[in-house]
Amino acid sequence: MSYNIGQFRRNQLSVDSYSTLVPKFSDEKNLGQHTTTYNLEGLELKVIDSCIAMPKDSNNKDLYTLKKGTNYFFTFKVNNFYPFRLRLYNTTTFASMIVKSYPSGAFGNQEVVFCPNDNYNLIIFEIIRNQSNITLQQGLGIDTNANTIFKLYELTNILTTTRFVNNSVNIKYLKKIGLQGPPGLLFCLNGEEMYLGKSGIFEVEDININNLAFVLKNKSPIPFEDAVDFFILDYQY
Repeated sequence: MSYNIGQFRRNQLSVDSYSTLVPKFSDEKNLGQHTTTYNLEGLELKVIDSCIAMPKDSNNKDLYTLKKGTNYFFTFKVNNFYPFRLRLYNTTTFASMIVKSYPSGAFGNQEVVFCPNDNYNLIIFEIIRNQSNITLQQGLGIDTNANTIFKLYELTNILTTTRFVNNSVNIKYLKKIGLQGPPGLLFCLNGEEMYLGKSGIFEVEDININNLAFVLKNKSPIPFEDAVDFFILDYQY
């Protein structure tokens, strides 16, 4: 079986259209509370966690929904004394998905990339409770001070960009990739959060890659020149 090869560079992406800030998400009024019922030795206990709702219109309808199969970059700031996890939740279907778990003492700015497995309209900061803290209420501090601490960006799957599609060839998935870039580069591979390691090199093969997105944060004075998140992607399809 023969394969085709190609190369893709960051300067083939338009940053302005590649990473889209979800509108009105950062409004402090979207920060609320979510109640969960726990069963402890036959006794039902209701606990409260902080959450962020998707922005709504004047009729309380969602203006935006976290979409299945879409890549997102989420930044927030916490003051935390307990382990917690980010959970996506749908208030209509009650579907949920755990994005990431954090240990106790996770203070300061946090960032995460995720790809929902369903449609959701709520992000819950859920304390991981045990026998000693199951009755804990509001154990996690979410910092909303100073110009919208929490932000949500929708990232483009690069396989769907016009620059990646070679002439009339529509590349549905990649069989192998080799990535070169700065250590710490954050990206999403088939829905999984990934960081480029200390070597600045990442390779994977023998899987079908149909979703690949990068977090591009650097604002270089000279576009795409010597940027900290510049990358080169060699691929086989």
